[in-house]
Amino acid sequence: MKSLRTLALLPLAAAAAQAYTIELQLGKNHPDGFAEGSVVGLNIAGQIGHNVSLGLNLTDKKLDDVDNWNNNAPLLSDNNAATEPGVVKVRNASLDLSYELNPRGAIHPFIGAGIGYAWLSNTEGVTTSKSVMSASVFGGIRFELSRDVDIAFNVRNNQLIGVKNFDGTTKQTLKNWESTVGLRFKF
Repeated sequence: MKSLRTLALLPLAAAAAQAYTIELQLGKNHPDGFAEGSVVGLNIAGQIGHNVSLGLNLTDKKLDDVDNWNNNAPLLSDNNAATEPGVVKVRNASLDLSYELNPRGAIHPFIGAGIGYAWLSNTEGVTTSKSVMSASVFGGIRFELSRDVDIAFNVRNNQLIGVKNFDGTTKQTLKNWESTVGLRFKF
């Protein structure tokens, strides 16, 4: 009887073997009022249900041309002393919940939402905010390349909430669209 119980657990072990993923992402971001910048990301996730996964999404992005923040309303002070003028770097950590719309087959559309925290650097002469809350919604589609590797195309609307102007008086929400392509490894 012990051998039958062991055989009954094999499908569960196979499912658990595919329960964790790591995705490497590269792409572009399109923040409101800024020039297009770059995005590099890493997503580590685990399945918590048949179609649902919970993950940690880490991204590093550059926001170029900050002189044009929010449709030409200057965020910069008159004496911009930033080390790389017109560029703010943002590191974002987000807890993401995603739902796979079609878990069977080789094509997997998905949607999701996340909440997190963002750290801003190179802000001297640009903003008084060093860190802010972030919220996002996202969607995309994954294609299976093999049993263990997918290619994913993602679109994410990420918002940095409560970013202060240089004088510290006005808080704004920076809306940012990101489009990335990623390789997703399943374990």
